[in-house]
Amino acid sequence: RGDAPLEALTRSALKCAEDFTPQELANIVWALPQLSARDQALVQKLTLVARHRIESFTPQGLAMLALGFSSLGVFSEQLYAAISKAVQQRAAECNVQDAAQVLTAFAKFKIQDVSLQERLCEVAMHADWSGQGGESVTSFLWALGTMRCLSS
Repeated sequence: RGDAPLEALTRSALKCAEDFTPQELANIVWALPQLSARDQALVQKLTLVARHRIESFTPQGLAMLALGFSSLGVFSEQLYAAISKAVQQRAAECNVQDAAQVLTAFAKFKIQDVSLQERLCEVAMHADWSGQGGESVTSFLWALGTMRCLSS
């Protein structure tokens, strides 16, 4: 059966979710939608573990969490509030791609977090865009446009 390996992996991940490093958690959350994996118990467990350990994630890990959970269609007000707070505290460490991914995740649920948007726009204003690919530019603008937060 084609799904058997994925099912076995999700069962294993559920058992040891609390033992994953922040990077491992972020990687798993990001990978689940890529695999079309929708194990509800695993997603709930990962949401809880991530929220309780949010301060230990890097900006890239926070971006992967936000994007992964949004791609799964998982909205947890507490989780997104925790991600927002952690990203804002570490905004100086964010690169444009991280900022774009976080904004994209928040835009998917139309989360209006003005403080987060302002901090990530500061990241964009001070970034060297010459080394950024078109995806970061497009994602950033799509997210801002979706949330209608650019003033005219």
